[in-house]
Amino acid sequence: MYRLHFFILCVLFPHLSFPTTCLEGTVELNDYCVKTQNIHYVQPGKPDLLQTTIQQAKSGDYIILQTGDYELNSVNEHTAVLIEGKKSLHLIGQENTWLRTKEGWVAVLTIHDSENITIRNLGLVHDVRKGYCEGVVIRLLDVKDVKIIDSILNGSGTKALQMDNAQQVSIVGGEAINNTEGVFEIRNSQEITVKEMLIADNDNSGYYKRGILDVQNSSKILMNYNLVKNNQNAYFKKIYRSQDLVIDGNDFMDNTFVVYDASELNSSSPTFLGNVLATETVFVHSDNPPFEMEIYGYLLGQFARIKGIKIYQTQPAEEGVAGKTFTREANPIQLLTELNTQTLVQEAKRYIKFIDVNFDGYLDIHLMEKADGDNSTYLFFLFDPQRRQFVKNAILSGLASPSIDSEQQFVISSWKNSDTHYGKDFYQFEQGKPQLIRQEIKNYSNLNSYELTVKQKVGDEMQVITQTTVQENQKATKDPSKTPPSTEPVAEPITQSATIKDKVVAPQPVEIVKSIENAAILLHSPFEQVSNLSKAQLQNLEQLANHQDILAQLLLGFYWYQTDNRAAFTWFEKAALLGNSRAQNQLGWLYFQGQGVRQDDTQAAIWFRKAAGQGHASAQNSLAGLYYEGRGLPQNFAQAAYWVLKSAQQGNVKAQYNLARLYQEGNGVPLDLYQALCWLKRAIQTEQSP
Repeated sequence: MYRLHFFILCVLFPHLSFPTTCLEGTVELNDYCVKTQNIHYVQPGKPDLLQTTIQQAKSGDYIILQTGDYELNSVNEHTAVLIEGKKSLHLIGQENTWLRTKEGWVAVLTIHDSENITIRNLGLVHDVRKGYCEGVVIRLLDVKDVKIIDSILNGSGTKALQMDNAQQVSIVGGEAINNTEGVFEIRNSQEITVKEMLIADNDNSGYYKRGILDVQNSSKILMNYNLVKNNQNAYFKKIYRSQDLVIDGNDFMDNTFVVYDASELNSSSPTFLGNVLATETVFVHSDNPPFEMEIYGYLLGQFARIKGIKIYQTQPAEEGVAGKTFTREANPIQLLTELNTQTLVQEAKRYIKFIDVNFDGYLDIHLMEKADGDNSTYLFFLFDPQRRQFVKNAILSGLASPSIDSEQQFVISSWKNSDTHYGKDFYQFEQGKPQLIRQEIKNYSNLNSYELTVKQKVGDEMQVITQTTVQENQKATKDPSKTPPSTEPVAEPITQSATIKDKVVAPQPVEIVKSIENAAILLHSPFEQVSNLSKAQLQNLEQLANHQDILAQLLLGFYWYQTDNRAAFTWFEKAALLGNSRAQNQLGWLYFQGQGVRQDDTQAAIWFRKAAGQGHASAQNSLAGLYYEGRGLPQNFAQAAYWVLKSAQQGNVKAQYNLARLYQEGNGVPLDLYQALCWLKRAIQTEQSP
């Protein structure tokens, strides 16, 4: 039924009949099968039984903690649950399984002198009052090959995880939250991975201030693809006598943190902001030396995810040669972080633009935050001459599709609330702050006319000054007010396409409205029915698409896909550039198959990656295939397994078959026939489900 475009699925295990449940000697846990010597089930309410079971467990045993709260007594003065001297032991929690301790100076769980230990799907809570400083949720001492998967590390007065002399430790998925004395403290350890976690609401305001990551005498530390959010005093600090640290690909949101303490740094300098995309030298004002800006982030096809901008002050190399030769000071004077933009790359790899937004004679920074058609947003950082720094302007940064009219000194926001409701807001700077002074609102009542309402600031309020019904293809009655003098100002658009030209007429709101029939087609009909459009409906759809309506562009792509691949490519590309994940996936397929465009595996990989990053399951599976075959990307089985698992977990049947294949081959994942059988089972169940 399904064609596997990238992997050729062989028939798995022809000598075995496919089981309806896991094989004998295995157990299904959280949708996967495990092979084990013994399985021990522990119920809450008997905390000493858990410790007794751990002490009696043998190599290869699974301990299944059933749903509920385990109020723990301390094994000794150091820990509540102790795994010591064990090999191949696995603690697996059911849904909502919580291990809790109220002891202030102990660990919820200590793993000591052990190897091949798995902790999965557990909630570990150090439930003490804020102020303790020596407790910890999990402590690892003299261990090797420890996996902590999809677990919650919650400590109200402690740190999340502390390790000493640990090797090959992976903390994947789950959360590290509410820790007040640091999150990850790593000592004398190697090959430590922290990824795909939510690291949130940690307030490191205690005495030691160890922060998010505290590393000493360690190497090969990888921290990536985590969401680091709402952390206070989240220091990346005390990275001391260590090397091979990679802190990359994380999303930092709403934190207060410093990147690192240079006085304590004696290691390979970690990168927190991604790659250096470009360096800009900018004369903010002709009377001042220029600033040099390093732009950090990740390049994804036509878009760049900008994570931060380091700003350096420059000085004349010699007296009297200002404006000719400058040297950059060693340390940045400002760091703009937590940008997390989806910026459309402009000509000559221009990631940010500089323009005098507030018309004070100094250039300011603005860059695209998110491409969203008529409601695209941008970030604005206005230069403050007194502080000699760029300050984010919250009002301008919240505007939809803003443009700058330098001649009239307006900042204009062109927004769209629905297919029949458009508007423009005009801002002027008063006492250094942008003030809304005028609005033009269009409401369509039918295909041929709209009502134009003009509001203007009178005193402290916006008041209606004109309200006119306008017939299509006719100009509205010109407002006699001289401020602003025109409803159609010539503006300098910020970003509209990958090949934007300076100073063009800003795109106007779409002056068309769909009939009820067309609206039903656009909003409710399956994409497969788009080929049934009438000529009039097609023309209307093209008008919408030409005015940056993403859904219309996507529909046109599917409309032309069966008959004209070149036209389909054109419309899919337009929607893809505006950030639509389905269009990005389709564009990847066209490049991969050479339909409507020259075949190009590299471009296919770029667009599949963009869609996959937005959670598109089919694109994730396709990207995995490219990694598997080394087409357009270096062959990387681990990356193939990473993306195919994400797709399979979303129920993509092709990915489930492919993941079974990877487990059968041992490519990117351990060779595991039982896992292969389980994923094959899930694929068949998915395919047979209605």
